[in-house]
Amino acid sequence: MLVAGVSRGWPEVGRLRAVLPPGAQLEVMDPADADRALLPTTEAALVEGDAPQRVREFAAGRLCSRAALAGIGQRTDPVLMDAGGAPAWPDEVRASISHKDSLCVAVVGSTRTWSGVGIDVERAAPLPRSTWSRVLTAHERGLLEAGPRGSIAARATFSAKEAYYKWYRSCGHSGTPDFNDVDVSLLDDTVVVTPALDTDLPVARGRCVVGDTWIIALLYSEPIQPRS
Repeated sequence: MLVAGVSRGWPEVGRLRAVLPPGAQLEVMDPADADRALLPTTEAALVEGDAPQRVREFAAGRLCSRAALAGIGQRTDPVLMDAGGAPAWPDEVRASISHKDSLCVAVVGSTRTWSGVGIDVERAAPLPRSTWSRVLTAHERGLLEAGPRGSIAARATFSAKEAYYKWYRSCGHSGTPDFNDVDVSLLDDTVVVTPALDTDLPVARGRCVVGDTWIIALLYSEPIQPRS
């Protein structure tokens, strides 16, 4: 069963819902509550034989997606996979899913709401220092080492990058940027992702909510206006 978020100890969800643009829908679920039997046969077949936890997380993602699609008045056909294994959304939809063992989030909007979207959820736990040089730029490491939130902010930076990669593909760009190709700037709940030196990647903006339990990063871009 889908829940509002705050009642399950997910105040981060409520904070993110409060800043969504008009026309966007965010749904959440604990994968432990996901019933695979509710999936259409074509969706269930995508995880046939997978580990039980993987099946629960997949089911939660698809159930949240279906509820979000219905919430914006879109059809709720099975969400299958594209050639790269990502969800294959209807042409008029831009959406994103992320999940961990006990929280799944799906956010959906039409192309009138945004031209691309990416979401990522992470545990609000320190990012191990051993990974900093691999996933953070030198510029980011310098800022984080001098800042008051240290490795929690590093985890939020990592989450924003994961959301950026999904946003990038959602916008129709090909390829996958590397962790060192973009710089993340965090200010309160606002996040801006800019190209690092020697890259020409697009800028993305959004929100990164850091709570006691979860970090949720959401990036999206304005809808493309038709030419007059």
